[in-house]
Amino acid sequence: MTDHTTHAAHIRIQAMALLDALLVLCDDVYQGRRDVAERQVVAQTRAHLEDPFLVVVAGEFNAGKSSLINAILASDVMSEGATPTTDAVTMLRYAPMPMALSQQPGWVVRALPVPLLQRLSIVDTPGTNAVIRQHEVLTREIVPRADVVLFVTSADRPFSETERAFLAMLHEWQRKVIILINKIDLLSPTESADVQAFVRAQATTLFGATPLIMPVSARTARPATADAYAAGGFAPLMAFLNERLDDQTRLRIRLESPLGVATQTHAQLSSIVTTQRATVTDDVQTVAYLDGQIQQFVSDMRRDVAGHRAAVAATLSHAEVRGMQFFDEQIRILNLHRLLRGDTLQQAFEQEVAADLASAIEAHTQQLVDWMIERNLQLWQSVVEYLRRRPLSSTHMMMGEVTGTFQYNRQQLIRDIVTQAGQIVASYDRSAEASHVAMELRDAVATTAVVQVGAVGIGALIATLLKGAVFDTTGIVAASVIAIGGLYIIPSRRAALKRQLHERLSDVRTRLMETIDAQFDQELERMVSRLREAIAPYTRLVASEVQRLDTIDANMLAVQHHIAEIRADIVNAFGEAPTQ
Repeated sequence: MTDHTTHAAHIRIQAMALLDALLVLCDDVYQGRRDVAERQVVAQTRAHLEDPFLVVVAGEFNAGKSSLINAILASDVMSEGATPTTDAVTMLRYAPMPMALSQQPGWVVRALPVPLLQRLSIVDTPGTNAVIRQHEVLTREIVPRADVVLFVTSADRPFSETERAFLAMLHEWQRKVIILINKIDLLSPTESADVQAFVRAQATTLFGATPLIMPVSARTARPATADAYAAGGFAPLMAFLNERLDDQTRLRIRLESPLGVATQTHAQLSSIVTTQRATVTDDVQTVAYLDGQIQQFVSDMRRDVAGHRAAVAATLSHAEVRGMQFFDEQIRILNLHRLLRGDTLQQAFEQEVAADLASAIEAHTQQLVDWMIERNLQLWQSVVEYLRRRPLSSTHMMMGEVTGTFQYNRQQLIRDIVTQAGQIVASYDRSAEASHVAMELRDAVATTAVVQVGAVGIGALIATLLKGAVFDTTGIVAASVIAIGGLYIIPSRRAALKRQLHERLSDVRTRLMETIDAQFDQELERMVSRLREAIAPYTRLVASEVQRLDTIDANMLAVQHHIAEIRADIVNAFGEAPTQ
């Protein structure tokens, strides 16, 4: 085994691994779809990696492709005519005896005892501008597998726009292209020179370098004699096929062919991933915006609740001041007749101190609850408004089917969020929500105070806790106490009552603030959790897509490095590629 053969075997194994990695990459990018063109080309290239050297003859119909092949092979193997005569991709191989085998619709293999076919296979394709679109599809599918493309353009209409587009595709696939200007016999020497100069200029601009360009006349060369070949300009073409495409050159080109497919597929996938990344980046920003809104909501709520807490605390402080004033005014020797009747004094305390406290506490806690409910509703409204304003997709960022399942899912999930949030906003019952929160707050206070409250409000509950600690059923000062202790007992009792009021109000204030804080935290968490649950499917999808694209980016980079390594191995084995 020669060194070239040994190196070629190693490089071919590397190429198989590269194409396998590309197939996986296609599956990742297209999320399992196997009907996309890029994947099919890679799969075909992988399946035919061991095929013979392939020379593909391509061009528009009536350019003389079939006549050219007949002249090259010195055989009327292909039908000729002014209308599209090649209705299938036809592969010509070597065999000791002529035979034809139709392998599948649109694909024919013929075998001929022509020596040239022992070294390479020739493929005739339908016209690149064929009326039947299946012909064009077949041509586009076979070209990426070509090792050399003989592109035939007609001298009477050279380098048309459709030909330019097809040649651009060949350049993208990095195919080795030989441009044959057929029917050159129809032109005068001056016209021939002008056409050749035009084609050369156009091809150089397109390829960035001047490919081999040969003016030929397949009709003149058809007798396939030396004189006919010379007269038809076939001598350089036959020399290229028989001499320049020697064993080493064909081996090198054969090894480089899958790299062209890999490079072009990598570029196409990179463009698609860039598009998907742009869409996902937009979604990441949306998720970040929503998360930022939630965090800002929590921050604003924690900041603003301080004012409501202060209002409640101030109410208790005002009640203490009124209570102290009440005791100063009522617990006096001049009011001895009332002091001996605790129930009368207690009723006065309830009317002048506790009753106002109950209504004030009730009002402030209701304001707190209403504020929380309103802010929660505003949060939902802002989410709905933002998502409704945000376009589900942008034409400059989308490319038809390239985003596949993700694009469908993201749009559906966004619609679901908008629908769900819209329903919540539309059906939001402020009264019911407020009653629910207020009841939880009242129950929490009752629980900490170990009091049975029935259906009373939180204000009445606080008043009950207050007055129950200040008065007893036997009156503020019993007559026997005065008889024994003297009149000094009244100031002492007043001081005790004021101290008791302060202690109880301090205890109530502490309990109430702790309860408000706990219930506020609980309700805030419930509000935030409800919104996060609504957007969670969308958030998870976006996070999953970010992870998927990050993995794809890493694999794309690995494939790019793999392509470069194989190119380096080819240069090490065969030297730098020769110029055209």
